[in-house]
Amino acid sequence: MKTEHPRAREAVKSHEFPRPGHAIAVPRERIRLLRDAPIPLSRPIIYWMGVQHRLSWNFALDRAVEIAQLCQASHLLVVETPAPFQRLTARHFKFWWDAVREHSSDLSAWGRDFVAGCPHRWEVFLERLLQAASHCGALIVDDFPYHEYRELLDRLGNKAQCRVEAVDSCGLLPLAVHPRCFPTARGFRRVVQELLPYWLQHLPDPRPVGDRWQRAHHVASADWWPPFTPEEMPDLSTDSPSCDPAWVDHTVPPVRERGGSKAAHARWRHFLTHKIEHYDSQRNHPDAEATSGLSGYLHFGMISPFELVRDIFRRANESGWPERTNSPLPAAQKPIPTNWWGLPSGFAEFLDQLLVWREIGFNFCVFQRDYKSWNSLPEWARRTLTAHRRDPRPKIYTETQLACSATDDILWNAAQTELREHGRMHNYLRMLWGKKILEWSPTPESALETMIELNDRYALDGCDPNSYTGICWILGRYDRPWGPERPIFGTVRYMSTASAMRKLRVKAYLQKYGTAPGSSSEGPGLFDRL
Repeated sequence: MKTEHPRAREAVKSHEFPRPGHAIAVPRERIRLLRDAPIPLSRPIIYWMGVQHRLSWNFALDRAVEIAQLCQASHLLVVETPAPFQRLTARHFKFWWDAVREHSSDLSAWGRDFVAGCPHRWEVFLERLLQAASHCGALIVDDFPYHEYRELLDRLGNKAQCRVEAVDSCGLLPLAVHPRCFPTARGFRRVVQELLPYWLQHLPDPRPVGDRWQRAHHVASADWWPPFTPEEMPDLSTDSPSCDPAWVDHTVPPVRERGGSKAAHARWRHFLTHKIEHYDSQRNHPDAEATSGLSGYLHFGMISPFELVRDIFRRANESGWPERTNSPLPAAQKPIPTNWWGLPSGFAEFLDQLLVWREIGFNFCVFQRDYKSWNSLPEWARRTLTAHRRDPRPKIYTETQLACSATDDILWNAAQTELREHGRMHNYLRMLWGKKILEWSPTPESALETMIELNDRYALDGCDPNSYTGICWILGRYDRPWGPERPIFGTVRYMSTASAMRKLRVKAYLQKYGTAPGSSSEGPGLFDRL
């Protein structure tokens, strides 16, 4: 486990975060070497932006700039694609496209040094990228904990003729310092409490890349650049995507919400100014609309968790913290408190969601290949659900009926309508949404498959570790057995619509998203933990 820096705790209290203009040396714990090779002077450096779609607060981009400056690179070439593991509907594609257009505008002076495309076949794109890398000094890529994505990167490194590094900008804790897979949030919270103060002293550069890298001239025309065919490169001057990749699912239309860092920051500023102080007391009530709505932006890497944490401490300071408490971070005590720094309760609750519940999803994916399978659930949960798999169901709905909000449960219909039409779902209702799918499915395994399908298809943060954390929590992950034992659920935690209607303020929510039981306003075409 990482040794804590002796001044780390005091640094957190005094907000001594790295300042713009200081040299950023990317911590070695965030760099995974895929191929070792010397970096010749004056050769181009390539950064493949495939996961973290932002031009600041990005360790991979920092590393590319660092190498380019040290090796006097002739060019810093940035190539942007959707993530290979992302299930792309027209909704996800348009959300990503908004970020690409933003980057194209911000880097307009770079000319051909910045290119974006949507590959038709990933293996073909990787071959083109390898060809380009053979003319360069180094290739930098985004790291991510999914095993299938890491295997793709490993193949890239095995075939490359230059140095290849995968750089981790996923969360506040580097993936490499997670000591083991944690079955509970309580155990993981203790590790975050111990390691985080040190890592808050090693944040990425807040400055946009254009402020840090001054190109000498544009990349010369070459048959190896860019690594796309003409039909894979959309016209960035139009608001709507101009290329139409065959692997994009056009049955799920875009949402009104724009993607990109500018939209993400606007949403974040509004939440930080108007909502965070009451987040703890209001976030469970759909009518309050008290959540941040940032899950999709975090999933696409359009806003950085590093920046969010920095802003939270600054905003809390304006509210009278750290004068509220002079006590140090708690020593080992049980249970571990969620408010480690004596922050105002709304700030503390949001931080716990961001630092513990978001990052525990990364933790699971680092150590578990089958992170979203039935076998990844706790043994006790699989045992009790299997024991009740033949229990009679009150009703069974098809996946199409569920997608269309065509059930007899008006609150569930409203939650599914929000997901289908807006690409997100209220954070409390997502739990009820999943529990009812379990109740209405022939088997618990099919319930898991249905939840993943609806989430990945409609949610802007589909295919994210945080989404799978929420889905698998419904079936017992990070939870414990609950009594009394019930039909269908066994000892897995039970939730009911009647109870939710009593506890939550939902009148305005139902007016906005509700449909009559058993009907739907349209055919088929989420989780917002934060």
